[in-house]
Amino acid sequence: MPNIANMADTLHKNVDPLVAAGIVSFAFVYAHPFMDGNGRLSRFLFHRTLAQSGQMETPTAGKMLLPVSVAMKRHESEHLRALQSFSTPARNLWDVRWIDQEQFDFKLNGSGTPYRYWDATDAVRFSLQMTKEALREDLQAEVNTLVRYDAIYRKMNCSHQAYTAMA
Repeated sequence: MPNIANMADTLHKNVDPLVAAGIVSFAFVYAHPFMDGNGRLSRFLFHRTLAQSGQMETPTAGKMLLPVSVAMKRHESEHLRALQSFSTPARNLWDVRWIDQEQFDFKLNGSGTPYRYWDATDAVRFSLQMTKEALREDLQAEVNTLVRYDAIYRKMNCSHQAYTAMA
C-alpha cells in the first residue's frame, strides 16, 4: 500500500494527470485492501490525483470537481471488463489451495513481472472515456441543475422580499 500512496502523490508529475488518475484508481482496486469500499476509494483517488495535478483549477472558478465517478458508476460493466483485462491473466499465475474455513494457501507460478510491469492500457482507456463522458454529459447536467436552482432561488427570494416588505 505505501507504493500506491506514493504513486498517488507523485505520478501526476511525470505523466498526463488523466493517465495518472486512471492508473492510480485501477492500481488501488487491483490491490483490493479492504472487504468493502475499494471501488468508492478508487474513484476518490481518481479525483484526488486530478486535483493534486492542478488541472482542475481555474483562475475564475477556483478548484473544480469533474463528476467522473458518476460516469464510472453508470458504466460498471465496462469498468469490470477493464479490471478483468489485468486481473484474469494475473489470477492464472496463482495456485490457490483451500486450507480450511477462510484460510487459503497462495503460490505464485512464475515471476511477479505482470505486477511490476502492468499494461494499464485498458484502465487508462476506460478512465479517459469516462472523463469525456463526464465533461460532455454529467458536468453539463450539473450546470443545468445549478442554473435552474439559481432561477428558482431568485424567484423565491424576490417573493420573500416582497412579502417581508408588505409586513
